Amino acid sequence: MKMLSKQLFDPNSKIYLFLTFFCCWFGGMFAGMNAHLFSVLAPEVVKQLTNNSMPEIISSYAAWALSIFLVGWFFGGLLFGFLADHFGRKKALVLSVMIYALSSGMISISYAWWQIVVWRFVTGIGVGGQMVSISVFINEVWPQKSRASAVAAAITSYQAGVFYAGSITWLFPYWRIAFAIGASSFFLALLICFVLEESRQWQESVLQQAQSITSAKVSLFSGPELISLVVGGISFGSFLLAYWASVAWVPAWIQVLLHGHNAGQKELATMYHGIAAIMGCYSAGYIYSERLQPLLIAFFFCIAWILSACMFLSLNHFSVAIYILYAAIGFCIGWLQAAFYVYLPTLFSVFVRAKGTGICLNGGRLVTALLVLFMGTLVTFIGNYAQALFIFSCGYLIGAFALSVYFYCKTKMQEQGPLNSLDTYGR
Repeated sequence: MKMLSKQLFDPNSKIYLFLTFFCCWFGGMFAGMNAHLFSVLAPEVVKQLTNNSMPEIISSYAAWALSIFLVGWFFGGLLFGFLADHFGRKKALVLSVMIYALSSGMISISYAWWQIVVWRFVTGIGVGGQMVSISVFINEVWPQKSRASAVAAAITSYQAGVFYAGSITWLFPYWRIAFAIGASSFFLALLICFVLEESRQWQESVLQQAQSITSAKVSLFSGPELISLVVGGISFGSFLLAYWASVAWVPAWIQVLLHGHNAGQKELATMYHGIAAIMGCYSAGYIYSERLQPLLIAFFFCIAWILSACMFLSLNHFSVAIYILYAAIGFCIGWLQAAFYVYLPTLFSVFVRAKGTGICLNGGRLVTALLVLFMGTLVTFIGNYAQALFIFSCGYLIGAFALSVYFYCKTKMQEQGPLNSLDTYGR
């Protein structure tokens, strides 16, 4: 028993690594579930709280709620990047879980639309903080030889949450029950408090900062760190734009194609999308090359855009093809999401890793939130969900272009020698 207890809290033991992965995976799963519950349940929530069933009104209200959620995610990602760098990775993990668990529970007992909007903002803060914390924590705790696979496997949790959201809404169609189930994630925060230890890399960086060793020379807004910040922010921001402004609206589009009659089709489509995204996430740890990663991400961007064009421009009535294409897009999205969570932390030194990763993962989220808010207006102006969704899916091409240029420039500069002695320090 004593030996088991020693292994349990030994950061180098396989048991501890398993527990770390378990906690981070379920943290991401609950984050994904809480993020997507509203996407599936929006028509029912809006209809009940506003007493209005017109598709235009529902899309407008849903756009506001989704937009404010993304604004919360933006602030949460930045805030928890700062908290994780200054107060510890573990504290950031625990607090972010508590926040989205509390807000989900509060949504289940809300009886006014403004309350839903407020708590969706708070949910976004928790989800944004959790995803940054997971990526950074596993990158620092896991052995380098299997780190990419571990991070990619952990990020499958978010897409598992998408599947879980579809499953919950299918089994429990009443929206209050679904959000109440989301509040159960609070128990995970308690588990993290008891079984995880703080990242040793972070502890060592704090010691070096106290001794004024090297860290004083590392700035997030100069040299290689700034280049990484700009490229990471643009490329992941374009991914967010294409994802949240197009794919997240597919359930609403399906309901329009079904003329308001839904016999579980949008829930099943969400579940298939989630399963495929999980597979995509998991494969990212194996379809990985440290040198060619920017080009690989650009390639998957292009595939996602082609699939989006096929789905939104060629289908004007509901068919099995929607299940297939939505799942295929899900695979690409899952791979891209995991690839970014593996790749972005490696661009920054340990002293600014959480802040840099947090800005890259969330810098584009504020712009995305404004564009998502514009989605309702664009749908009304065009008069067609599919064409509006395709327009926003073109964001994939922005990311592909940015990463291709970055890869070309980086290759040319590396031929001339190292950029900076700090370029690989602490990575």
